[in-house]
Amino acid sequence: MIRVDYQKYMDFCADACMRAGLRQEVASATAYYLVRTDMLGTYTHGSLNLLPYLKKVETGGIVRDARPEVVSEGSAWAVIEGNNGMGFYNAKVAMDLGMKKAKETGLSYVVVKNSSHYGACGVYAVEGAEKGFITLSASNVAKTMTVPGGKGGIIGNSPFSYAVPAGKYPPVFLDIATSNIAGMKVNRAKTAGEQVPPGSIVDENGLPTTDPNTNWALYPLGGHKGYGIAFFIEVMTSILSGGVVLDIPLWIKSMPTICPYSQMFFFLNVSDMMDPTLFGQRMDDAITQIAQSPKAAGSDRIYLPGDMEWERYQDALQCGLKLPDDIEKNARELAEWKDLDFQNCLK
Repeated sequence: MIRVDYQKYMDFCADACMRAGLRQEVASATAYYLVRTDMLGTYTHGSLNLLPYLKKVETGGIVRDARPEVVSEGSAWAVIEGNNGMGFYNAKVAMDLGMKKAKETGLSYVVVKNSSHYGACGVYAVEGAEKGFITLSASNVAKTMTVPGGKGGIIGNSPFSYAVPAGKYPPVFLDIATSNIAGMKVNRAKTAGEQVPPGSIVDENGLPTTDPNTNWALYPLGGHKGYGIAFFIEVMTSILSGGVVLDIPLWIKSMPTICPYSQMFFFLNVSDMMDPTLFGQRMDDAITQIAQSPKAAGSDRIYLPGDMEWERYQDALQCGLKLPDDIEKNARELAEWKDLDFQNCLK
């Protein structure tokens, strides 16, 4: 594992995007959200995927020169047509519009249809919270998850995230899929020759297995609970927006194929309901109370949602961003492909 200067690495990723023909604003958004995801420690959804994203651009699976456009809106909501462009830029456009509307109306809901994979939803929720909004973000995805009583992929393990601003503490946030494990972690285990934890996947007959080499499907988080949440996310992303419902190819396994994901963003402007300083104090009090609660035998700390990610983020700011071996490998391959200097990023 190596360390890189996160800003130089962000510039490297943006340069790679522009050399693949993406406009500067699209390249900047893509690099920003991917590297910030790495800084929070969610490596499976960060810059590891930049190489396959750009290969998808090269093969036409993501439309290189697409421009998102608002196709319908009200005072507190909007539907954006993503035109199958880069999901990170579509998300930025939706974020900017949603926060603008929430400042004017108190809350807003913005959904993007016909987008593409947008990485980790937590990075968007955190950005909203840092700007004073209680924020939710979610995406529908390919049908990689089974449902109780079924077998094979029936619905997506649609991820969602919330983030809440605090006072002296960083935002509290949660970023999870609606399955017991993310599909990318199953693929990583397969590559590493490892098993996955029990309860993560089922085999082609719908029976539990720990072998990622089977024709697996993900198992819902908490069984019927994760399934129910995943269906609601499908409603709030694709069904309500007019986007593609359920039948989306898995983006990383179908390079030349358009994969029209839908994503939603919800913002509540705290300052419209309560003095933000008072809200921050109340959040801090709740955080402190939980953190100082009685601890189990052998435990020396109680974590709040997001604590571990913020520790990794601070480490990246102070000491440089850690890049696991598989991300370094992809970055060096990208550097060779696009004639870039990766060595300049090293700490």
